[in-house]
Amino acid sequence: MTISKRCPKCRKEYTLSVKACIKCGTQLTKFIVRVRNQDNNWVTKTVGSLSLAR
Repeated sequence: MTISKRCPKCRKEYTLSVKACIKCGTQLTKFIVRVRNQDNNWVTKTVGSLSLAR
């Protein structure tokens, strides 16, 4: 499972330690969670808080 942040404006992904988008300066508020399922495919979900992402 991987957790990262995504800029809502330009959709660039960053690590959890980054607070604002380097490209456009927007605050990073969305979290992306990727999990590999039993069929060996990646499932991606966007959530609004880090507690939901974990």
